[in-house]
Parts: sequence; C-alpha cells; structure tokens
Amino acid sequence: MALAAARPLAARAQQQRDRVRRVSVLIPFREDAETLVLVAAFKQRFEELGWTEGRNVQLDYSYTDGNSERTRSASAELLALAPDAILAYANPAVASLMQLTHTIPIVFTQASDPVGSGFVSNLAHPGVASCSIDGRDLWREAASYIDRILRGQKPGDLPVQLPTKNYLVINLKAAKASGFQISEKLLVNADEVIE
Repeated sequence: MALAAARPLAARAQQQRDRVRRVSVLIPFREDAETLVLVAAFKQRFEELGWTEGRNVQLDYSYTDGNSERTRSASAELLALAPDAILAYANPAVASLMQLTHTIPIVFTQASDPVGSGFVSNLAHPGVASCSIDGRDLWREAASYIDRILRGQKPGDLPVQLPTKNYLVINLKAAKASGFQISEKLLVNADEVIE
C-alpha cells in the first residue's frame, strides 16, 4: 500500500519539475540597444543554468518607456500571467509590483535603498517575496537568483547583494565636451579612463 501511495507522489513531483515555468521581466525604460544588452546577459546566463525559452521556461518582457501609468498597467498585466518569479529593474518597477503582490517572488536590480524604500525588511533576510541584486553583472546574477527560486529556494533566504567595489570610469572626451575639468587626483584614482 505504501508503494502505491508513493507512485502518485513521485509522478506529481516529476510533473512539477517538467512543467514550463514562467518568468516576467518589468523594465521601466525604453526597449533600446542598451537595455537589450542587459536582457541578453540575463537570457545567456539563464540558458547556462539549463533554462531554454519554449522548452522549460516562458519569458515575458514589458518595457514601459519611463511612463509611470504604463509601469502600473504593465505590472498588472505581467502578474495576470501568474509568473513563477518576476525580475524588476529599478525602483519604479519594484514599487509598482510590490503594491500588487506579496506572494510572487520579485528579484530586483538597481533599486536604491531597498530597506528604506520598503522593498525588503533587511539586507540579510529580505522577506517573503523579494530579494535584490546590485553591482556588476547584475542581470547575470539576477538570472542565478531566479534559477534558485525556480528550483525551490525561498526568496526571503537570498540576501540582498550590494556592490563590494565601486568602479570609477571617466570619459575625458565627454567631460571636455560638457566643460568639466577633471582633477589629476580623480584621474589617478579612476579604474578606467576613456580618452
């Protein structure tokens, strides 16, 4: 009898693993070349982790051109798709989503002051349905966080990641064109200087 009961449980567990997962991405900016580079980094890392669009994951994107009303409506549209997780870029997208859900995991990037903004309860244990990535390669890291959530890890157990090093890049041509004078001390401390 125990063996007969175990088979349906095993079958349900296998179906859960085999089902196509849905991930929504909310970007409160224009769909331009710069944004598409970030999305490409996310997709590449997601594929490296074993998620193939159309096979085991459905990715839905919404770009809102910085329009706050469009961001609110896009949030509702994406949530209506019942995603397994959402990637939100910057404070406007995160705030909009968090007004509408406290159950769907939200991984967010480039959110300033996530504790003060009320997105997470604290940096080490962010809360039930949100976690944050910041710093370099943040879209690749966001893909890794979403992978962990889709594989069963609780979002509240994923600590907020903040940059461990800030990089100073100075574009001398742009500074000169804008009339800015860059001190020698600042140039010496720059990680990269674009002539």
